Amino acid sequence: MFIRIISLALSGLFILAGCAQTNEHADMQVTSPVTEPTLETAVLTPIPPIATTQAAPSDTTITEQTPAESENGSLPTPIPCDGSLTSPNQEGPFYSQGSPEKSSLIEEGMSGVPILISGRVFDQDCNPIPGAKLDFWLADVDGEYDNIGYRLRGHLFTDDDGNYALESIEPTPYTGRPPHIHVKVFAPDGNELLTTQMYFTGSEGSSDVTASPDLLVKYLGLDENGRKLATFNFIVKY
Repeated sequence: MFIRIISLALSGLFILAGCAQTNEHADMQVTSPVTEPTLETAVLTPIPPIATTQAAPSDTTITEQTPAESENGSLPTPIPCDGSLTSPNQEGPFYSQGSPEKSSLIEEGMSGVPILISGRVFDQDCNPIPGAKLDFWLADVDGEYDNIGYRLRGHLFTDDDGNYALESIEPTPYTGRPPHIHVKVFAPDGNELLTTQMYFTGSEGSSDVTASPDLLVKYLGLDENGRKLATFNFIVKY
Protein backbone atom coordinates (compact mmCIF):
# COMPACT_ATOMS: atom_id res chain seq x y z
CA MET A 1 0.00 0.00 0.00
CA PHE A 2 2.80 2.41 0.90
CA ILE A 3 4.65 1.71 -2.36
CA ARG A 4 1.49 2.49 -4.38
CA ILE A 5 1.08 5.89 -2.66
CA ILE A 6 4.70 6.85 -3.48
CA SER A 7 4.20 5.83 -7.13
CA LEU A 8 1.14 8.04 -7.44
CA ALA A 9 3.01 10.98 -5.90
CA LEU A 10 5.90 10.63 -8.32
CA SER A 11 3.49 10.44 -11.26
CA GLY A 12 1.89 13.69 -10.14
CA LEU A 13 5.26 15.45 -9.99
CA PHE A 14 6.08 14.33 -13.57
CA ILE A 15 2.73 15.67 -14.81
CA LEU A 16 3.26 19.08 -13.14
CA ALA A 17 6.75 19.37 -14.60
CA GLY A 18 5.40 18.62 -18.09
CA CYS A 19 2.71 21.30 -17.80
CA ALA A 20 5.23 23.92 -16.69
CA GLN A 21 7.46 23.14 -19.69
CA THR A 22 4.48 23.36 -22.05
CA ASN A 23 3.50 26.81 -20.69
CA GLU A 24 7.07 28.09 -21.09
CA HIS A 25 7.10 27.16 -24.79
CA ALA A 26 3.71 28.79 -25.25
CA ASP A 27 4.97 32.09 -23.78
CA MET A 28 7.97 32.09 -26.12
CA GLN A 29 5.75 31.63 -29.20
CA VAL A 30 3.53 34.58 -28.26
CA THR A 31 6.19 37.15 -27.43
CA SER A 32 8.84 36.53 -30.10
CA PRO A 33 6.93 37.87 -33.21
CA VAL A 34 6.17 41.17 -31.48
CA THR A 35 9.79 42.09 -30.78
CA GLU A 36 11.34 41.03 -34.14
CA PRO A 37 10.91 43.49 -37.10
CA THR A 38 10.41 41.80 -40.42
CA LEU A 39 12.50 42.46 -43.57
CA GLU A 40 9.37 43.28 -45.53
CA THR A 41 8.51 46.19 -43.22
CA ALA A 42 11.98 47.76 -43.64
CA VAL A 43 11.82 47.59 -47.45
CA LEU A 44 8.47 49.39 -47.57
CA THR A 45 9.82 52.51 -45.83
CA PRO A 46 9.30 55.35 -48.43
CA ILE A 47 12.38 57.12 -49.83
CA PRO A 48 12.04 60.72 -51.14
CA PRO A 49 12.92 61.04 -54.86
CA ILE A 50 16.20 62.75 -55.65
CA ALA A 51 14.51 65.55 -57.57
CA THR A 52 12.79 66.86 -54.46
CA THR A 53 16.09 67.51 -52.72
CA GLN A 54 17.79 69.36 -55.59
CA ALA A 55 17.34 73.08 -56.34
CA ALA A 56 15.82 73.94 -59.69
CA PRO A 57 18.32 75.41 -62.19
CA SER A 58 18.23 79.18 -62.56
CA ASP A 59 16.77 80.65 -65.76
CA THR A 60 19.05 83.38 -67.12
CA THR A 61 16.51 84.39 -69.73
CA ILE A 62 13.70 85.09 -67.30
CA THR A 63 13.79 88.86 -67.98
CA GLU A 64 13.36 88.31 -71.70
CA GLN A 65 10.65 85.69 -71.34
CA THR A 66 8.41 87.45 -68.85
CA PRO A 67 8.20 91.15 -69.60
CA ALA A 68 6.12 93.39 -67.36
CA GLU A 69 2.41 92.85 -67.22
CA SER A 70 -0.10 95.66 -67.50
CA GLU A 71 -3.84 96.00 -67.73
CA ASN A 72 -3.50 94.22 -71.07
CA GLY A 73 -2.52 90.96 -69.31
CA SER A 74 0.45 88.70 -70.04
CA LEU A 75 2.70 89.80 -72.87
CA PRO A 76 4.53 87.65 -75.43
CA THR A 77 8.28 87.19 -75.50
CA PRO A 78 9.95 90.22 -77.10
CA ILE A 79 12.65 89.91 -79.72
CA PRO A 80 16.20 90.40 -78.39
CA CYS A 81 18.20 93.57 -78.93
CA ASP A 82 20.67 93.29 -81.81
CA GLY A 83 22.35 96.66 -81.26
CA SER A 84 21.23 98.12 -84.61
CA LEU A 85 19.67 101.55 -84.23
CA THR A 86 16.02 101.76 -85.29
CA SER A 87 15.71 103.61 -88.58
CA PRO A 88 14.14 107.08 -88.45
CA ASN A 89 11.15 107.82 -90.66
CA GLN A 90 9.19 110.89 -91.60
CA GLU A 91 6.96 112.50 -89.00
CA GLY A 92 4.21 113.43 -91.45
CA PRO A 93 1.84 116.40 -91.15
CA PHE A 94 -0.47 115.03 -88.46
CA TYR A 95 1.50 114.98 -85.18
CA SER A 96 -0.27 116.62 -82.21
CA GLN A 97 1.43 117.44 -78.93
CA GLY A 98 -0.24 116.83 -75.60
CA SER A 99 -1.70 113.39 -76.23
CA PRO A 100 -3.22 111.63 -73.19
CA GLU A 101 -1.32 108.93 -71.34
CA LYS A 102 -2.95 105.56 -72.03
CA SER A 103 -1.91 102.05 -73.02
CA SER A 104 -4.97 101.38 -75.20
CA LEU A 105 -6.06 103.54 -78.11
CA ILE A 106 -9.23 101.51 -78.66
CA GLU A 107 -12.50 103.22 -77.78
CA GLU A 108 -15.98 101.76 -77.46
CA GLY A 109 -17.67 101.37 -80.83
CA MET A 110 -14.45 101.88 -82.80
CA SER A 111 -14.08 99.88 -86.02
CA GLY A 112 -10.97 97.87 -86.73
CA VAL A 113 -9.01 94.73 -85.91
CA PRO A 114 -7.58 94.78 -82.35
CA ILE A 115 -3.84 94.37 -82.04
CA LEU A 116 -1.44 94.28 -79.07
CA ILE A 117 2.07 95.52 -79.82
CA SER A 118 4.77 94.98 -77.22
CA GLY A 119 8.54 95.24 -76.99
CA ARG A 120 11.30 97.17 -75.30
CA VAL A 121 13.25 100.41 -75.65
CA PHE A 122 17.05 100.01 -75.62
CA ASP A 123 20.02 102.29 -75.99
CA GLN A 124 22.80 101.65 -78.53
CA ASP A 125 24.49 99.24 -76.09
CA CYS A 126 21.31 97.21 -75.59
CA ASN A 127 20.70 98.58 -72.12
CA PRO A 128 16.95 98.98 -71.45
CA ILE A 129 15.72 102.55 -70.93
CA PRO A 130 13.20 102.77 -68.09
CA GLY A 131 10.82 105.72 -68.15
CA ALA A 132 11.15 106.32 -71.90
CA LYS A 133 8.08 108.00 -73.40
CA LEU A 134 6.47 106.57 -76.54
CA ASP A 135 3.96 108.80 -78.33
CA PHE A 136 1.77 106.99 -80.91
CA TRP A 137 -0.75 108.19 -83.51
CA LEU A 138 -2.47 106.59 -86.49
CA ALA A 139 -5.39 106.95 -88.88
CA ASP A 140 -8.71 105.14 -88.47
CA VAL A 141 -9.99 102.45 -90.85
CA ASP A 142 -11.13 105.16 -93.27
CA GLY A 143 -7.66 106.70 -93.43
CA GLU A 144 -8.68 109.75 -91.38
CA TYR A 145 -6.60 111.34 -88.60
CA ASP A 146 -8.26 113.11 -85.68
CA ASN A 147 -6.64 116.56 -85.84
CA ILE A 148 -9.06 118.15 -83.37
CA GLY A 149 -9.04 115.69 -80.47
CA TYR A 150 -6.94 112.65 -79.54
CA ARG A 151 -8.76 109.72 -81.09
CA LEU A 152 -6.17 107.02 -81.88
CA ARG A 153 -3.50 109.13 -80.19
CA GLY A 154 -1.77 108.50 -76.91
CA HIS A 155 1.51 108.06 -75.09
CA LEU A 156 2.88 105.67 -72.48
CA PHE A 157 6.09 105.07 -70.53
CA THR A 158 8.36 102.03 -70.36
CA ASP A 159 8.69 100.13 -67.10
CA ASP A 160 11.89 99.47 -65.11
CA ASP A 161 13.06 96.94 -67.72
CA GLY A 162 12.25 99.11 -70.74
CA ASN A 163 9.07 97.17 -71.61
CA TYR A 164 6.01 98.71 -73.22
CA ALA A 165 2.66 97.40 -74.50
CA LEU A 166 0.18 99.23 -76.72
CA GLU A 167 -3.31 98.08 -77.63
CA SER A 168 -4.64 99.61 -80.83
CA ILE A 169 -6.49 98.79 -84.01
CA GLU A 170 -4.37 97.31 -86.76
CA PRO A 171 -3.61 100.13 -89.20
CA THR A 172 -5.07 99.98 -92.70
CA PRO A 173 -3.69 101.51 -95.92
CA TYR A 174 -5.05 104.74 -97.31
CA THR A 175 -4.35 106.67 -100.51
CA GLY A 176 -0.62 106.81 -101.11
CA ARG A 177 0.38 105.13 -97.83
CA PRO A 178 0.79 101.52 -96.63
CA PRO A 179 -0.51 100.54 -93.16
CA HIS A 180 1.60 102.18 -90.45
CA ILE A 181 1.66 103.70 -86.95
CA HIS A 182 3.64 106.85 -86.21
CA VAL A 183 5.73 107.04 -83.06
CA LYS A 184 8.10 109.38 -81.29
CA VAL A 185 10.51 108.16 -78.61
CA PHE A 186 11.56 110.50 -75.81
CA ALA A 187 14.18 110.10 -73.10
CA PRO A 188 13.03 110.20 -69.45
CA ASP A 189 14.18 113.85 -69.34
CA GLY A 190 11.91 114.71 -72.29
CA ASN A 191 14.61 114.89 -74.96
CA GLU A 192 13.36 113.53 -78.30
CA LEU A 193 15.41 110.51 -79.37
CA LEU A 194 13.63 109.18 -82.45
CA THR A 195 10.77 109.86 -84.86
CA THR A 196 9.79 106.87 -86.95
CA GLN A 197 6.94 104.64 -88.13
CA MET A 198 6.04 100.99 -87.60
CA TYR A 199 4.82 99.19 -90.72
CA PHE A 200 2.41 96.25 -90.88
CA THR A 201 1.18 93.52 -93.21
CA GLY A 202 0.68 95.00 -96.66
CA SER A 203 3.69 97.32 -96.33
CA GLU A 204 6.34 94.87 -97.47
CA GLY A 205 6.67 96.33 -100.97
CA SER A 206 6.60 99.96 -99.92
CA SER A 207 9.63 102.19 -100.43
CA ASP A 208 9.77 102.84 -96.68
CA VAL A 209 10.11 99.15 -95.80
CA THR A 210 12.44 98.25 -98.67
CA ALA A 211 14.72 101.09 -97.54
CA SER A 212 14.39 100.21 -93.81
CA PRO A 213 13.20 96.62 -93.33
CA ASP A 214 13.71 96.91 -89.57
CA LEU A 215 10.55 99.05 -89.42
CA LEU A 216 8.31 96.08 -90.29
CA VAL A 217 6.71 94.63 -87.15
CA LYS A 218 6.84 90.92 -86.42
CA TYR A 219 3.52 89.14 -85.96
CA LEU A 220 3.21 86.45 -83.28
CA GLY A 221 -0.30 85.05 -83.76
CA LEU A 222 -3.45 85.63 -81.71
CA ASP A 223 -3.95 85.85 -77.96
CA GLU A 224 -6.79 84.32 -75.93
CA ASN A 225 -8.89 87.45 -76.52
CA GLY A 226 -8.61 87.25 -80.30
CA ARG A 227 -6.19 90.18 -80.61
CA LYS A 228 -3.34 90.02 -83.08
CA LEU A 229 0.03 90.02 -81.34
CA ALA A 230 3.04 91.86 -82.70
CA THR A 231 6.44 92.81 -81.30
CA PHE A 232 8.75 95.72 -82.05
CA ASN A 233 11.85 97.03 -80.26
CA PHE A 234 13.13 100.59 -80.38
CA ILE A 235 16.92 100.91 -80.25
CA VAL A 236 17.98 104.54 -79.91
CA LYS A 237 21.13 106.53 -79.39
CA TYR A 238 20.99 107.69 -75.78
